[in-house]
Amino acid sequence: MLVKSVKGFGSLGVKVSNISYPFKQDEISELKKLLQEQLLLVLPKCHYTVSQFYELSARIGVICTYGQKAGVS
Repeated sequence: MLVKSVKGFGSLGVKVSNISYPFKQDEISELKKLLQEQLLLVLPKCHYTVSQFYELSARIGVICTYGQKAGVS
């Protein structure tokens, strides 16, 4: 998993790439920690299926997403 800062957000925000699937618990734990500390988590160029995206979102916790959302057609 590769973590870098997001430009234009000051000290807040990180972008995370190279997340393996199936998702590993240590990476999920790190993502949760990053969200709490940074408030913004960007997953650029992540080519997950819709079900993989929903799985990742559910494992991270209650989050606000812009784009795909479970249960919305």
